[in-house]
Amino acid sequence: MTRPVLILASLAALACNPDGSSTDIPAGPGIEEILVESDPAARLYLTDAGVVDDDGDGGWSAGEGAALTVTLHEGWGEDYMNYPGVAVSASPDVIAWGLEENWFYGIFGYESYEMTFDGILDEDVAPDTMVEITVAVTSLGCPGDCPDPNPLVFTILSE
Repeated sequence: MTRPVLILASLAALACNPDGSSTDIPAGPGIEEILVESDPAARLYLTDAGVVDDDGDGGWSAGEGAALTVTLHEGWGEDYMNYPGVAVSASPDVIAWGLEENWFYGIFGYESYEMTFDGILDEDVAPDTMVEITVAVTSLGCPGDCPDPNPLVFTILSE
């Protein structure tokens, strides 16, 4: 039996905010469940995570590549020119990322940038393995003017 993992953006997943409260927020394509929502009150925050597998069938299979997209926003109306970026990680560590971190020179006030991370799911990952993915705000200029990591955490289910 094949279990589809494609969750349309119009469907809602149960999410927990950093304070522990639950909120219904939309889950992007390929997302099983959103665990932690990035706080939009922070200077830099993340939204619109989605995972699209290479063969386009909606399920990320062992040995297959996929593109993870996420949008980085500046929410205070102040330019941030200290190389803001995004870092990505998975637990368990079963995804080989092309880049684990990526930066821009800067981001202008109230601007948004979509970032893409390409990854390959390990060959030996069993079907129905739950993988927790964390994307976090970062800066190349740390340890100076470092932004709050303000993570967005979600799960995918291997096919």
